[in-house]
Amino acid sequence: MNLDQRFVAAGDVLDLATAHATPSAPPAEHRRARRLVVAGAAAVLAAGGAAWWARPPAPGHGSMTSVPQPSAAQIWVPPSSIDRIEVDPSFFESGTRQYGQMRSPSGQVFGVGVGENLLGTLPSDRDRRTVDGTTFGRFEEMSVAVYTAVNECTAVGVQTVEPAWSDEVMAVLAAVHLEAGTVSVRLPAGWTSLGSGPVVPVIRIQFDATIDGHPATYQLKEAVGQPLGSLEGPVGGLIPVDVGDSPGWLGNGEARVLRWERDGVALQLAATNVTTDEILRVATSLVQMPLDRARSSAPPAAAGSTATTTALIPVSQPASCPTNRTLTITNP
Repeated sequence: MNLDQRFVAAGDVLDLATAHATPSAPPAEHRRARRLVVAGAAAVLAAGGAAWWARPPAPGHGSMTSVPQPSAAQIWVPPSSIDRIEVDPSFFESGTRQYGQMRSPSGQVFGVGVGENLLGTLPSDRDRRTVDGTTFGRFEEMSVAVYTAVNECTAVGVQTVEPAWSDEVMAVLAAVHLEAGTVSVRLPAGWTSLGSGPVVPVIRIQFDATIDGHPATYQLKEAVGQPLGSLEGPVGGLIPVDVGDSPGWLGNGEARVLRWERDGVALQLAATNVTTDEILRVATSLVQMPLDRARSSAPPAAAGSTATTTALIPVSQPASCPTNRTLTITNP
């Protein structure tokens, strides 16, 4: 059975949350409760109904700072022309937010985000349970559930598309240990860490490619110097696949999402209406180039964002709280 047949058998669905690739609804026979959903730190670090960075700084609760972007970084680009390239703002000063992913024994990918506690206490309307002494509140948005716990300094959110309080959800919540600005996840047997790291500016590239006469538009996202798990991406059903000589993960639906690491860069490639073979061939055709050169080769109107962006840095927490947060995911 090839990869495409394995996906049809699994019946997974991918919701690709990009402006340029909106898949049509899948056939009814391929729908099921477990969905592969693209959602980043907005979902992981949300507990009051809105992403933390969507809130303006209240007096005494935040300040603004500039975050440098990796203009001289070596990135991966298509050998063909680039339609658009941009550097997404991280919204956060490096170190203030962390993100990681792990894979459960059933093959479901979970996300975990860590950041400053801007909530104070968990909202009273959340479905709550205490797991090994830590109280988590469940919040759901865009088919993604986030289980949030807080202390006076830090909030942690575990992101999943699994049913509410399922066995795997309870197992990973029991593995989460929150203390001051440090979160450690000591995975139970059968789980695998996909890595974690700070939320950093992400480079996005849009381009067209034709494989065996079939044209398609591809969305490439990459983070320089970061492990794959720290690159915010889909949660849900992913399967292992080789991308050239690099191990990777593949998610499928009307859109396919391919994630892998290469030469110190975490990459995610997505496209709609393409086969597994096509997206793998496009991925292995990428070439390395300095970011500045890649930006200069793109059309002027597609040059993307500027060299710095602003980030909300809370300043109202207790003096004992650390400036940066840390996240460690440990394999069994």
